[in-house]
Amino acid sequence: MARRHNPDEFHKHGNPLVRWIEGRRVGAAIRALGIGPGERVLDLGCGAGNMMAQMRGGFLAGLDLSRFLLGRARARLGFKALLALGFGEDLPFLDGSFDKILCSETLEHVPDARPVLAEAARALKPGGLLVVTLPNERLIIRLRRLVGALGIYEWLL
Repeated sequence: MARRHNPDEFHKHGNPLVRWIEGRRVGAAIRALGIGPGERVLDLGCGAGNMMAQMRGGFLAGLDLSRFLLGRARARLGFKALLALGFGEDLPFLDGSFDKILCSETLEHVPDARPVLAEAARALKPGGLLVVTLPNERLIIRLRRLVGALGIYEWLL
């Protein structure tokens, strides 16, 4: 799937409206993390490293199940982050390893989110912060229908 769908599709979309929407989503998630100096942050389901590339401060780690996407993340990030191959249901990190964890646009791709969330809780330090984002599929479908009904889909996207 990662090879068929460009992971930069929304981050670098040709349409400025799509880039603006994605930029707002990413910015809000990173602001919600509030990364402080020296904090350890995990991007769980980091993909090609787009969001980690925008994070400042702290020690960054990323986990993804795709070697292909991790290769793209390594090319994007250099040695700015530790990158690991693995599944969210079985994190290769010790208990309490991270101050903060970002899980953005990932949980909708797993059959059951509960084991992933349990692993995130295990890997967080006591009092740590988990930020999760999910696509609003109902809103996306409604907007696509509206744009299609108005006949502006091709123009807009």
